[in-house]
Amino acid sequence: MAIRIKSTEKTKKVGRRLKSFAQSLNMYFSFNIVMAEDILDLDKDLFQLDAGEAVAVYTTYTLTAMIELDIRIENEELLMKLIRNINLHVVIVTEIEANSNSPIFVDDLFVEALFYYSAFFEFLADCMRDVEKNRVLGV
Repeated sequence: MAIRIKSTEKTKKVGRRLKSFAQSLNMYFSFNIVMAEDILDLDKDLFQLDAGEAVAVYTTYTLTAMIELDIRIENEELLMKLIRNINLHVVIVTEIEANSNSPIFVDDLFVEALFYYSAFFEFLADCMRDVEKNRVLGV
């Protein structure tokens, strides 16, 4: 299940890779994309779930985006309630640990970006072999 607000092509590519990986493990896997104009427009009925189906959620920078969009706490609670009601088994959250809301570019944003990308590339160097084909990110 993927929830997208913008283009779906990259998400479809991820779905194909996940399906291929699941097949290599002889696991049943389905991948559906749910389109929404706003994350707050999500409703349980948009998810085509079978009874007893296990759901995994992978979210990238969603909390940061919610802060930037000034989404109120009560809306976050509605989103969490939706997530709890879809038989969730695994949640992977990727967020930036940085002060990215600062109005002062040089003192705060530049330094935060420098720390973030330094940590990101150190992670890649530590977790992937130099010859790993997936080491080059197709962004």
